[in-house]
Amino acid sequence: MKKLSSPSRPKSVYLFPGAFRLFLFSLLLVLCWIPQRVQANNDLVMIRVGNGLVPAEHIVKGPVNLFVYSYVRPETIDTGLRVVPAGTVEEHRYFLGVNGEVVEINSSNYKKMIKRYLPNAKHLHKRLGKVGFRFQNISSMVEFYNNFRAKQQYVYVER
Repeated sequence: MKKLSSPSRPKSVYLFPGAFRLFLFSLLLVLCWIPQRVQANNDLVMIRVGNGLVPAEHIVKGPVNLFVYSYVRPETIDTGLRVVPAGTVEEHRYFLGVNGEVVEINSSNYKKMIKRYLPNAKHLHKRLGKVGFRFQNISSMVEFYNNFRAKQQYVYVER
């Protein structure tokens, strides 16, 4: 008498569900870990721009705060006959927060705004526009000023 058996399956079919479960578990672990790490470092705050509110990331904290609002805008190319979509570009808008006031800072007004809202840093004012003190370095300039302010607030007592 012939014994009936189930059709044989390749070994890869038996290995796939375990590997797939491992992949799903690792993906779930990464997705659960990343948002908590991002939220721990940078808080989202709502900033009024025009008539609306935008969610901005609080990237530098201290006596002077720096916020950045990032968004994606579509880019197009005008061919003369029609406008053709060319992809997307990530844009950033920076905001300076000083004494409860929030102002937008961009590449055309950053020197004037830094001189106005960071008045005690004459060394920083002299370096504006030079290497390391351009608009691209706005976050390091605000950190530089915050560290400068922190050093000024130390009181030395003689014994």
